[in-house]
Amino acid sequence: MGSVWASPRGGIWLSVLLRPKVAPINAACITIAAAVSVAEAVEEVLGVKPQVKWPNDLLIDGRKFCGILAESSIRGERLDFVVLGIGVNANVKLEELPEELRDSATTLYSALGRPIPRRRLLDAILRRLELHYSALLQGRFPEVLERWKALDITIGRRVVAEGPGGRIAGKVLDVDGDGSLIVQVDGGSVVRLRAGEVHILEM
Repeated sequence: MGSVWASPRGGIWLSVLLRPKVAPINAACITIAAAVSVAEAVEEVLGVKPQVKWPNDLLIDGRKFCGILAESSIRGERLDFVVLGIGVNANVKLEELPEELRDSATTLYSALGRPIPRRRLLDAILRRLELHYSALLQGRFPEVLERWKALDITIGRRVVAEGPGGRIAGKVLDVDGDGSLIVQVDGGSVVRLRAGEVHILEM
C-alpha cells in the first residue's frame, strides 16, 4: 500500500520462511500468531506489556515499535509458502527514524530508556513463534486469538480502514476465527476485512 519499511542499524529485522499446510483463507492467522509471539517475548525479556492493533502493529504507549508483514504464495487450494517479515525498533534512537514517523512510532530503547538485549529478545520471539505457529497448525488457533484479543486495542473502536475494496469507516465488532476484522460500517452494513490498514479514530 505504498508504505516505507525503515530499518536503521540497531533494530531486529528478520524474515521467517514457513510452509503451512493450511487454506489461503487462514493466512491472516499467521500474522496474528506472530504479533502475539513478539508481544509475549517483549514482556518476557523486558517486563513491559505491548498492545496490538489489527492486523500487524505492536505498540507501546500508543506508538508503533514493531511491524509484521506476511507475503504468501498460493498453489492450488493451499498456501505454498509464507515469508513472515518482522521488524522491531530495538536499539534505535527516536531521531534515527524517518522524520515523518516520529510522531506515530517509537523504539524500545527510547520507550524504556535502556539498551535492549537483542539476542535474548530474538531468541524469545522465535521460541514463542514456534509455539503459536504449531498451535495454529494443530487447529488450536482460537487459543492464539484469545491471547491476541487480550492485547488488542482495535475491537470496540471507531476506525477508518483501507483494504482491497477501498476505504470504509465504522466500529470494529470483533476479529473472527480466520483473523478477519469485522466492522460495522457507518450506515449499517457489516463487512469482513482479511487484509488492509486500520487507523483508530478514538483512542
